[in-house]
Amino acid sequence: MFSRRPQPPPQRPRPAFFSLGPSRRAPVKQEKSGIMSNFRNEDGNIDYMKIAGTAQNAKRMYDQVKPFVGPYVIPLITRFIK
Repeated sequence: MFSRRPQPPPQRPRPAFFSLGPSRRAPVKQEKSGIMSNFRNEDGNIDYMKIAGTAQNAKRMYDQVKPFVGPYVIPLITRFIK
């Protein structure tokens, strides 16, 4: 009646991003590379609004980090400038 040992539950297949096997995707190649390719619109023209928005985001991030990093980084920068 109870002669069989209990079987462990079947393992679920793991998602592909946990797999270390050979099923890796080839990297997607972009037509244009470089920093400025990120700031072009669909027509290939430079999008100045996107550049300005990115600069504003960078300044906001700097303003948030400055109180924590400033006391350590500013003396190093002034030392290298001299």
